[in-house]
Amino acid sequence: LIEGGAQVAGQFMQAGLLDRVEWFRGNQILGGDALPALSDIALKSLGDARQYTRHAVRPLGSDVWERYVAV
Repeated sequence: LIEGGAQVAGQFMQAGLLDRVEWFRGNQILGGDALPALSDIALKSLGDARQYTRHAVRPLGSDVWERYVAV
């Protein structure tokens, strides 16, 4: 279990150490000046991104919780 901000999450993702992601989304869309969920993970191309499959989704009030598992 890793709980932290964008910097911590980005470092673990960049290192390939995330086998599961628990994702909470709110009901607001924020612009570019909002806080990021992940820091820069230094992808050279989309093909370098680790693939995840959504395994669960559940509404939580006006928010949504999702679980993704690495492929």
